Amino acid sequence: MELISSHDHPAPKVITHHNFDADIQSEQLNRWEQLYDQLSPGPFTGTIRELQMDQLHLFCESSSSQLRQQCVVNKQSYWFGFSLEPQHYHINEKQVAPYQLLASRAYTPFELITPEDFSIYSVVLEADEKNPDSAFLMQHLERIEGSSQPLIHSLDPANMRQLYNLRAYFEHLAKSGSHWRNVDTIQKLVTDAIMQCLIDEHDNEPSTIKQVRRTKVVKELKNLVDDPDLSFPITISELCSKLYISRRALQYACEEKLGCSLISSYWLPA
Repeated sequence: MELISSHDHPAPKVITHHNFDADIQSEQLNRWEQLYDQLSPGPFTGTIRELQMDQLHLFCESSSSQLRQQCVVNKQSYWFGFSLEPQHYHINEKQVAPYQLLASRAYTPFELITPEDFSIYSVVLEADEKNPDSAFLMQHLERIEGSSQPLIHSLDPANMRQLYNLRAYFEHLAKSGSHWRNVDTIQKLVTDAIMQCLIDEHDNEPSTIKQVRRTKVVKELKNLVDDPDLSFPITISELCSKLYISRRALQYACEEKLGCSLISSYWLPA
């Protein structure tokens, strides 16, 4: 399958594959190798919905049967996976609860056991040390470098919303197309969501922004976003750099003064 470049196609679309054979479904993903072993009896039905770009692969796998999946990312990339289904599933024999974020580096095999009537979302991001956002992700994933075990990252309630936002964004693209978003915007939005999830829930960074400061930060943020000379799309990292504060501090200010996370306003058009 030909990858989509932001220079060639400003509006990529979600492609859907309907399958009635588990082996066929397992062969349909690029940058990704997997083998299915159907564990439950009966006929198989499944779908893969995917959006492919030069630095990002976003897809959702759904299946009617319980499966053992042998998986590996086959490019210099990182894989992130999550499910919002109520069922638990397993990665390398470890139980995974809903709302936990999984991560693994390239060329490291892992095994997923997924239940019947289950969907899992995956994001494969290409590693690029020259890209500040990619460099941030690589820094936060150093803990799994050199390890054969994927990372299971538990999320606090604020960061759980990022998974709902990401799912809603993907479903919006699947239903209505992406004529209002170009490749660069999509890649930045998805990368930002993953970065927000990786803010450690136990990172007790002291709140240096008091009430007056938080009010000032939100005012500066609104002025910045309303600036006609501001180039869009802009990432959370770029906003933090312009406002001279950390991601966590900006998140605190927006949640307290605006009643929502900063990234929430990015997902769907007004």
